[in-house]
Amino acid sequence: MNRSWRQKAFLLPLALLSLMLTSIIAINGYILIQNHITSQSEVKTIAKFMKQRRIFENAAIIGLPNNSETVSSEIQNLSGMYNLALLSHVDVEGRTSLIDEHLTILKDLLLNCARIESPGVLADAIANYVVRNSPVQLGFGILDLVNELDIPLDIGVKLLPCLRIAPRSYKVNLSLTSATTLGSYFDLNTSTSLKLRNLLKNYSIPNHSALASYLSSSHKDRNFSTLLMDTKITNEVDHKAMLLFEKGDTFAYIDIIKEVPNNWRINRSFFLWTPIE
Repeated sequence: MNRSWRQKAFLLPLALLSLMLTSIIAINGYILIQNHITSQSEVKTIAKFMKQRRIFENAAIIGLPNNSETVSSEIQNLSGMYNLALLSHVDVEGRTSLIDEHLTILKDLLLNCARIESPGVLADAIANYVVRNSPVQLGFGILDLVNELDIPLDIGVKLLPCLRIAPRSYKVNLSLTSATTLGSYFDLNTSTSLKLRNLLKNYSIPNHSALASYLSSSHKDRNFSTLLMDTKITNEVDHKAMLLFEKGDTFAYIDIIKEVPNNWRINRSFFLWTPIE
């Protein structure tokens, strides 16, 4: 093949190569533009999500209900629930230990409130975690615990009406608790715990002294003084949660806690999604 033919022979491959490079550049440019558009869209979506989330959180703090055609809310009182931080004791030297009496209470609550069969393994796992991570600080909620222990979602949902976790200073408010919690906490049968619930609710039992007297009728030889130190009798709510629903499906759980008198803050909030138009 002479030189002129060789030159002509290379023209077509060079033309194809040029066309291929032009196409690649064009395709890459298109992908870059599409990625930029997608990125911009995602940024806008995230911004809308965060804005809507702040709106819901602010509504939870001030106790403003969310009710519309698609969104509804429910306030859940947590002050009367058992606080898992009570499972542990930290001494003056910083050593942490498990309180066996509170472990018994937890097992009973898992069985009779959460309706979990054979609750011993789960109770031990929760107790061990709390002891290892005591003292409990603000910013950690019950759903964090469920996640940390890899508790199955169907079990975790059962814990929400029965247990909470907050710093140990947040005592069980007996005026706001359920008969089931009273029964587990003081080892009472159903009828006695229901009666006690009514007496606390209408302030017939106004203080710990009156409560200790009432409990002595069911447990003559038992001293409840230590357990009573972790409770209070008042109508004050210092811990609550707002559940948010979209067309009946739960999409958020906002844990709100009173840090100082009249100063509510978000302890923890969880959003599966937010309704964004």
